[in-house]
Amino acid sequence: MSKHEELYFPALAAAALKLLQTGRDDEANRASVDAILHLCNRDLHGRLRNVVDLALQELHRTGARRLAALWQVAQTLRQRTSASAVNRFGKSSSRL
Repeated sequence: MSKHEELYFPALAAAALKLLQTGRDDEANRASVDAILHLCNRDLHGRLRNVVDLALQELHRTGARRLAALWQVAQTLRQRTSASAVNRFGKSSSRL
């Protein structure tokens, strides 16, 4: 992890957890889902891993949250793959 990530990731994880803890049981805040998705794809250790795991547990707490998170992740992945689509001439066209 870079020095920037060492400072940024704990705040990101804590904010995601707090948003989920204070939000409605049937909603998954978009920012929290994006943060958890970003952090779960990292090799984290110690206290940071614990906070991310707590946020993930909170996200999985209800079926409505799991479903909302699933659709948000699917939309995020669809946007990322369409942003790097190949045009008819075989050249990559990035729309980011």
